[in-house]
Amino acid sequence: MKFDEDRVKKWLINSILFILLAICIMLMLLLLDLVLARYKLSGWDPLAFLGAIIGGFITLVGVRMTINNQYKMDFINKHPLKLKNCEDVFKSIDEALESVYYDLEVKDFYRLGVTFTNLLRRTDELNTKAASVSPLVYYKTTTILYHFEKWNSFLMGKSEKVLLQRELVELINAEIKQVNLLSIEIGETLIYEAEEYEKITRFRS
Repeated sequence: MKFDEDRVKKWLINSILFILLAICIMLMLLLLDLVLARYKLSGWDPLAFLGAIIGGFITLVGVRMTINNQYKMDFINKHPLKLKNCEDVFKSIDEALESVYYDLEVKDFYRLGVTFTNLLRRTDELNTKAASVSPLVYYKTTTILYHFEKWNSFLMGKSEKVLLQRELVELINAEIKQVNLLSIEIGETLIYEAEEYEKITRFRS
């Protein structure tokens, strides 16, 4: 089992806070007991009352630990597939963007069309995988694919016309930075999800 300094610190802080809370409750109960004794009111046991509070607190902690453990188990069981799907989406889009940059640089519009087609034929697959990661990744993926579809529609049947080629280049250059930014954000999501998975599984290795 690996040592996690942050987790130990958190446990110590929670323990100290619990002890301080217990002391405060005991002092309040003693004060209340003195007040009741002064006015000769009887029929209550401060220790029993304190025991009930502590018992309820322990029950609450137990329920919370059970819920957290269940969440961790679900997370551990489902997250590998989620990570793989996010990685597939990111790599597919990133590779397509690299190809677009290259195709534009060498002015190979036939290859550019192939790049569009290869990515767009996987639209349903990529959207499904993106949806399994998060709604935000799904939105970014559909937005990226929308731009690829737009570029592809402009290219279809027009690749032999120099003027339209120039217009296509201008169109892509105007939008590709936004598309690339969305791709980078998906990559950042992949890194974040991987870190979360490593954090939760750290004590199970």
